[in-house]
Amino acid sequence: MNFKCLVVFSYLFILNMLTCLCVNAQISIQPYISISISLSEITEDETSDFLENKAISDILKLKKQPLIVRLKDNKLKFEKMRKAGAEKYIKNLKSKLDKENKKIVNGFVEEFKFNQDIYFIYTSEFKKWRSGEPACFLNANQECDETIKLIGDKYYLAEFDFVRQSKYSDTDRRRHGKSDQQGGANLRKEGLILRDSKMDQLEKPLPFFVSKNVWLFDRSPEEMVKILNDQLSSFYNEWIDGEGENEE
Repeated sequence: MNFKCLVVFSYLFILNMLTCLCVNAQISIQPYISISISLSEITEDETSDFLENKAISDILKLKKQPLIVRLKDNKLKFEKMRKAGAEKYIKNLKSKLDKENKKIVNGFVEEFKFNQDIYFIYTSEFKKWRSGEPACFLNANQECDETIKLIGDKYYLAEFDFVRQSKYSDTDRRRHGKSDQQGGANLRKEGLILRDSKMDQLEKPLPFFVSKNVWLFDRSPEEMVKILNDQLSSFYNEWIDGEGENEE
């Protein structure tokens, strides 16, 4: 339950108690109802303003901070398969995964122009790098390149995964921004997602997600990267260049 829902629920509970007391005492509860409605509206507006300000902050940082693209390597899965005696299936699965990762890398190299300070790393290596252990970033050929270094904790992440449901309601995120995010609590869509350095999924109105599935068809990784690039560029042009906002 988010903060807005908790506030509204608390007021409804209090109003219910006041109703019982006021009916017995023959006192009007209209002033309390008005206060409750006003506070609810303020909470929605404040949440929306917070998300808009955060989106502007994120788009500015996405423009200049490094973007790490996490590539799945399924290291733990393959280790479990070896232990279970299913090693003969690993080669085929790894070949398919390598081809998919190659498409992702090509997509970012060729289609992502919004920010060209891009790094590629396997998920297993990212965990080590994030923990301060020696880890290896990849070049455009998906080869370990020890000359590629990234120092610091200011970066964003891009990866292909399942989107989670937002902790904010649609009314909180009602202003502007285009994203392919759809679905409810029991429907998690797969696609290209942006996260911050704390691994938290970004939020609307910033365009942070591109769905893989469109009706009965699947977009290619290159298509999804291009769509994300175009959406981020449009958002930046509308909110920063269009409204005269300056980076600090």
